[in-house]
Amino acid sequence: MDQAPTPPDAAPVAVVSHNKYHAQARAMFFKQATLQSRQRFTVVCQVLFPALLVVGAGLPYLLLKNLSFTPAYNPALGPSSNGYSGGYVQWIETYDFSNTGNCFLAPKYGCSMWNWATVVLPSDPAQAAAVGTAYINGSGSGLLGSVKKYRYSSPLRPNASVPFYKTVASAYEMDKEMLSTIIDIAEAVQSSGGWQYQTINGTWWGNEEEVYYKMPTSGIIFDGFSTDGGAVELNVTIQLTLQEYNDYTLQFPGFSEYPYTYFADTLHQLSRGLIRFFRPNFNTTIDSGSIDMYAPWNSFSPQALAAFIGCWLLPIAFSFLSPVYIYTLVYEKQQRLLEMMRIMGLTMVSYWFINYMFFYALYVAVIVMIIIIGYACEVAFFSETGVIVWLLLLFFWGHAQIALSFLMSTWFNKHRPATIIPFFMVFVLSGGAMAINMFVFGDNRAPGIYMIYPMFAFIRGVYLISAGVFNNPPHPLVTASLTADSEMAAVYGWLIGETVVYLLLAAYLDQVLPREHGVRLSPIFPIKWLVAWIKERRAGRGPGAFANLQDEFVWSAPLENGFKEDDDCADERRRAHDPAVAADAKILLRVVDVNKTFPPAGGKGTKTALASLCLAVERGECFGLLGPNGAGKSTLATILSGLIAPTSGDAFVAGNSIRENMYKVHQVLGYCPQHDILWEDLTVEEHLLFYIRLKGNAAYADESRMVYQAIMSVNLNEKAKAQVKTLSGGQKRRLSIAISLVGSPKLVLLDEPTTGLDPETRREIWNIVSEQKATKSIILTTHNMEEADVLCSRIGILSRGQLTCIGTPLYLKNRYGKGYHLSITAADVKREEQAQQYIMRLFPNAVLEGTFSGVLSFQVPREDLKLGPFFEEISAHKQANGILEWGLSQTTIEEVFLKILQMDENAASD
Repeated sequence: MDQAPTPPDAAPVAVVSHNKYHAQARAMFFKQATLQSRQRFTVVCQVLFPALLVVGAGLPYLLLKNLSFTPAYNPALGPSSNGYSGGYVQWIETYDFSNTGNCFLAPKYGCSMWNWATVVLPSDPAQAAAVGTAYINGSGSGLLGSVKKYRYSSPLRPNASVPFYKTVASAYEMDKEMLSTIIDIAEAVQSSGGWQYQTINGTWWGNEEEVYYKMPTSGIIFDGFSTDGGAVELNVTIQLTLQEYNDYTLQFPGFSEYPYTYFADTLHQLSRGLIRFFRPNFNTTIDSGSIDMYAPWNSFSPQALAAFIGCWLLPIAFSFLSPVYIYTLVYEKQQRLLEMMRIMGLTMVSYWFINYMFFYALYVAVIVMIIIIGYACEVAFFSETGVIVWLLLLFFWGHAQIALSFLMSTWFNKHRPATIIPFFMVFVLSGGAMAINMFVFGDNRAPGIYMIYPMFAFIRGVYLISAGVFNNPPHPLVTASLTADSEMAAVYGWLIGETVVYLLLAAYLDQVLPREHGVRLSPIFPIKWLVAWIKERRAGRGPGAFANLQDEFVWSAPLENGFKEDDDCADERRRAHDPAVAADAKILLRVVDVNKTFPPAGGKGTKTALASLCLAVERGECFGLLGPNGAGKSTLATILSGLIAPTSGDAFVAGNSIRENMYKVHQVLGYCPQHDILWEDLTVEEHLLFYIRLKGNAAYADESRMVYQAIMSVNLNEKAKAQVKTLSGGQKRRLSIAISLVGSPKLVLLDEPTTGLDPETRREIWNIVSEQKATKSIILTTHNMEEADVLCSRIGILSRGQLTCIGTPLYLKNRYGKGYHLSITAADVKREEQAQQYIMRLFPNAVLEGTFSGVLSFQVPREDLKLGPFFEEISAHKQANGILEWGLSQTTIEEVFLKILQMDENAASD
């Protein structure tokens, strides 16, 4: 047996202070989270399948990374021109330690490498003297004077001896002077149009000579130079010249290609100076320089293989949630759950926004799991690429994927194809798009038309990241590569733009595409809404513009099809328009000249669902609305619930216009649909809690108490924690009625609440309605005439959208009934004729309706039968006239209903 709910402590209803959107967000979020937790198979697939794909992307590298492979040099580069197999000599020079020598100018680099430098001497005078100096004319002393000198001549510096050194007082002065030099050169370079390089024969021209003339190659700070005790200790700090000024990078020529050569060369200078300082007669040569060898590469790389496999698997893992999003949206649309939520007060803005946020939270949870597994498996997509690069791609794809899912959900009305087709698209389009990227576009920029579909743009980004790892040589994308004109930045831009555009398209198509439930709008509805808004603004209509419609409509409005309005219906029209009635607090519902027409569809003309309908329903009244299929009963219910707007006219619920203040109408309105609209995986408690929160008119502390009261009101206390799929049909019906009663609504719409139920369950529903109508107004639509007779204090019959009659059940029976039904049972077959003659003598105008198995049925005019005298007469003489049993009944509501419809058909045919 299911556990009954524990009644919460009684407490007064608290004042509601939270915003309706916050309450609806709580309701939607917890509902979605509960459904996700109940759908275990779906959750397992959402987590397990992407995880397996990520493991598959990293597994090849994990298995093969410890194996050894024979390295080889890139054959495409070939041997270098200087004979070094597989390598290339960038710079090499022979240093001789003799006292003489001329500078040999290499085609691009040579003596210029050690042109001149600034120097800060040690603070100790003896050490400063030991360091010494060296001038441009070749004179010098100490360590610096012992550095090998070369003769160098240029237009700006004829017969110079290099390197030479300029002494400054401190490191601060050195930096200050260097910066001043940099600024001068920057302005000169910018004004002259850029660098100019030396020619092949070694002559200088243009402003590059100015750079060599003005800019030191380095700054040398001598922290100490000690030779005490025969041990030599030299402490120096070397600063290379590299500055930025006005977004223009200045450096010594060649620095960007070979920065280490300047540092190494300065050390060479000092090393040679030390040797010659202590060993003046030292005479030898040393080959010194820098050689860059090509890095060896493997003909087979495990990491490249893993990256190649990953670029096929990862897009599927990242896109696997899209079909789940679409299924969720389409399922709620197909099962009319969305329609029910709207009736109970959910706005479409809230619906889309809350689903968007929930879907993105689900996406983030799955992506975090994928990233953790990706790092654990050393997937190159994550481990070898800049974090910002792939993190931005996944961030934008999460938004674009949800926008695409919203758009695709408008294409489907059935949840099965909405599941199968998106999964098919994820697998097929993902593989096809990656093949196009790999074998068609490659490293060339993808055309814009290809990027229009968000998934293609995302897969392009995945390819760019993966190709940076599996290409030879690899060039992984890093954050610095995200320049404004890079293709990855273009991918981000496409995803951002598509998110906005696809969301707008989804909102538009959701309103105009055909749907199984609800009403679609005209394809140009935004234009129509804009025109209507402008007209209302020009007419000066504001809030409450429809409050006094008696000034805009004539009381005796003409009805369609030539139908002459019944006197009772005319009185109801005058009552609905009466300002005194409108101000009466006892009137809960006022329907004032509501018209609803639907545009042509399927080759048919305009359909009129309601024609100038007027009603006034009091508090505590159960009003029965009868009519054949298509009479307009459900249309009125959907108008009152806010699903569709009337073509003209208005209705007021507790004084609130359905045109001007539908939110307040929803707060006082409850609705029980004709068919149960429930989530199979939610419990009774969870349904009621969801709709209480959705209405947004209960404080947090009162939610549990209200759920308990709703459960007890429909006798479902033993099934409170049972899921809906375990309930019987009658229990589901009681739950639907309980949902319509949550939030203490003042007006409840019950649309055929007992259709298809057994007599016992029907009686239970009748008892629930009878208990509730004492404190609420109820609009009951039904095809069960007995139900209307038992429950309704007044009944109105609709036909072709028009109110044809209205009144209490007894009044309608007396006015439209044919009298009484008298049935008698003959004592035996031989005495049937005697019994019939006796009845005809009593009531000459009676009509024999039929005879069956000794039972005779008569219709007796009301004016011919006086109840008291008839009872005395038949009791005294029934046996003498062959009557065994007899019975008398009044005209039924069903007979009234059939008569009204016949009258309407006759009027329409005239």
